[in-house]
This record gives sequence, C-alpha cells and structure tokens, in this order.
Amino acid sequence: MDSSNKCNDQKKPPCRVQIAELVCCGKSTVSRELRRNCDQRDGSYWPDLAQRKANVRHKSKPKRRRFTANIEACVREKLEADYSPEQIAGGAARKGTKYVSHEHIYKLVWDDNKQGGKLYRHMRTRIEHYAKRDSPKGKGAKLSVGWTLKSVRRLWKRSSGWAM
Repeated sequence: MDSSNKCNDQKKPPCRVQIAELVCCGKSTVSRELRRNCDQRDGSYWPDLAQRKANVRHKSKPKRRRFTANIEACVREKLEADYSPEQIAGGAARKGTKYVSHEHIYKLVWDDNKQGGKLYRHMRTRIEHYAKRDSPKGKGAKLSVGWTLKSVRRLWKRSSGWAM
C-alpha cells in the first residue's frame, strides 16, 4: 500500500493528511485543530462550534495588564492635583516611567464618572461623548456646513425634478 492511496477511501471523510494538503498547513496543525475543537459527543467537526470554542479560549487567556493598581493610584493622585491626562502621559514618557496613554486615562475618568466618582471635576474641560452620525440621536450625515442630506435631496427635487 503506497502513501498516496492511504487516505483515498471514498466512504470515509478526508483524512488529516489530505486536509493539511488542501489548506496548505502541517498535519500536526490539523490534528491540533480537530483535537481542540471537535464536538465532544460524537467527534464531529463544525466550524461555528470551533469558532465559539476559540473565542472562549481567547477570552479566558491571561492578558498582560499595563494599567496596574499602582499606576492607577498614581494617575488618580495626579488627576486630583488637576493635571490633564496629556500632562500625566507626557510627563511619564519624559521620565521613562511606564504609564498608559492619555486616551486610557480619559477612559478611566469616564468610567469613574459613570460609577458616581468625582474625577471628572478635576478635568479642565467637560468630557463629551458625541453621538455617531448614523445613530438615532445623531444629527445626520453632514455634507458641508449647513447642508444635510435631506436639504440636498429637497433642492435636487425642486431644481431638476429628480426623485431620490
């Protein structure tokens, strides 16, 4: 029996060697994928089940946190001393201290505000989150200053008789 006919039984699903050749990867990679993601009840492989299992593994994987409790305490202390997030991030970068970006500090302030904290009072300007343009609370897609899509359609209808 030669190795080319080893997996050519038409009644069985393709073997791991054939799958590896089809997707251009190693047979050990295919074996690992099947072992991790096959259905435990009957051993069958379903792509949507494999994706769900991969997502669960990814979420439970330990991640490296740069924004530790010590750094958060230092950031809170500087915010309470009325430093801006840009000053905190920039000063730490100049000193070579490991801090996070100003965006992460703004997120900390916003989350603190949602939980009833008072860090937002130490900001120099109000923190505003604008609605997306396509959201129901948004103002609509703007074409240029003063021109909305609705007013342009109305103008086109009036001037050329087009109906959009």
